[in-house]
Amino acid sequence: QQTNAPEEDDSPYNLAAGKYELNSEGFPAEKYVYELPLSTTDEVSTQWTTCYTPQYIPEDGFGSIEVWANLAKMTGVKIEYDVVASATRSENFSVLLASDSLEDIMDQALSFYKGGTALDAINDGYFVNLNDYREYMPCYMYETYVRSLENINVMDKVFYDKNTVPGFLGMLIEPSPSMGLFIRQDWLDTLGLGDAIDITTYDELTEAMTAFKTADASRFPIWIPNTITQGKHNYLSCGFDTFVYTDLSFKRVVNGKVEFCGTTEDDRDAMTLLNSWFNKGFIDPNFAAHDASYDSTPQFTRGEVGVTYRTPSQITALEETNDDPNCRWEAIKMPRKYEGQVLKYGLLTDQFDYGSTYISTNCENIPLAVSYIDWWYSDEGGDYVSWGIEGISWEYNEQGKRMLTDFILNHEAGQSFAMCLYATSGLVNAGLYAHKRGYAVKNG
Repeated sequence: QQTNAPEEDDSPYNLAAGKYELNSEGFPAEKYVYELPLSTTDEVSTQWTTCYTPQYIPEDGFGSIEVWANLAKMTGVKIEYDVVASATRSENFSVLLASDSLEDIMDQALSFYKGGTALDAINDGYFVNLNDYREYMPCYMYETYVRSLENINVMDKVFYDKNTVPGFLGMLIEPSPSMGLFIRQDWLDTLGLGDAIDITTYDELTEAMTAFKTADASRFPIWIPNTITQGKHNYLSCGFDTFVYTDLSFKRVVNGKVEFCGTTEDDRDAMTLLNSWFNKGFIDPNFAAHDASYDSTPQFTRGEVGVTYRTPSQITALEETNDDPNCRWEAIKMPRKYEGQVLKYGLLTDQFDYGSTYISTNCENIPLAVSYIDWWYSDEGGDYVSWGIEGISWEYNEQGKRMLTDFILNHEAGQSFAMCLYATSGLVNAGLYAHKRGYAVKNG
């Protein structure tokens, strides 16, 4: 089966409709490769978005940043950005909605829609049902189908119902955990305890923390924030095949019986381990006062913490702000109860990031807007918007591996937010997102 071809024979657009085959289920049979530019017209589309560090946007505007200026040249799609402060987006959205002034392309718009469901927003005439234009988004539909073969939740997330696709949802290029456990490798070196990568079990982690505490009794080797009471520490409980969440929102099936995580014997075992660490002085008794925002705290800068869970992008700051110039954090694997244990629960990685994009009915050229965002799901487009421009945001090292540039690593906005300026933001934008770019640092 083939999609319907556009009516124009001599079109100024390179859009996908009519140019690819569908499988038996009505999805693209293979990943579509766009011919650029998408448009050769002078029309300008508007995009409502945000930036968490607006003070670093150049005087000439967001669109003058190299990655976005070059994107306009590549695709031929000219965008006028309306960058709204993150703190005032909800209020601004309400004003735009009330005055029928929604922009053509709206990032995270439905997060601020208070008039009901996504279907209500479409039926009320504010946003486009992308399913009506699916022939123009082969890459998004292909990614949806392929990912649904691995994760049964994907279709329900993309489709509101079988005839409705409210918007584009950001997807991870290589789905993987966003955070993980790290340990002070320099402490391991000093104590002759080997390499972080060799710590694979709870017993081995306990031995390392025991040595840390023995070497300096003032230390509380593992950093636990106040969210432990909410159970948000699956990095520690995976070896027990459970999530120790107190809200009982996670379930598991054992021998045909449904069990609620937080109520099982495995949860008791996991909490018994944490309690033993607390009794041994590994956990600060004042942990309830520790914020979970992952900002640097005096405990880290003073060198009192030896084990923590973080995102890779936070490690550089942890090392640079530590009073010890030799501070070096290295990642460790999710701990297991015993060597060779196969982890069975809590490992279904989400295919999606936080970003999303919607097309408003005010858009005068919906097929072009849909095609433009769909290009962000192509192999070429997803790679470009995720990484930005070679030499500015990334470069190859001697081993041919992509690494973030010193410009990004030393940017005043911080590594993560700098990449949100010079490449796409996984918190805001749709498209494919290279989550692992946060690992593209030394020892990442």
